[in-house]
Amino acid sequence: MTSSGADPVQAPAAGGAPVVDRASAWSWRLGGREGVDAVAAGMVQEPPAFARRFDAEVWLGARWRSLATSGVERCVLQRGGTDVGAPLPLPVERA
Repeated sequence: MTSSGADPVQAPAAGGAPVVDRASAWSWRLGGREGVDAVAAGMVQEPPAFARRFDAEVWLGARWRSLATSGVERCVLQRGGTDVGAPLPLPVERA
């Protein structure tokens, strides 16, 4: 259990296996306007972590519209908490 009380195992919605070892997990860092961390700002919930990059990409592909509607403007793929690519801008979606 982490200090926040959250269970460190997350079951990905895209069908990938749950991830326990977050040091090698694939995940997304979600940003809002002016570089605001969208999770810390309460705009969206923390995305799940995945054992495979493919599962992380499928997760984003299935949810980018709702993320954009929530104010997320960019997503950065991470592996073990380290950025592995350039920010991916999301088109503006109107609610």
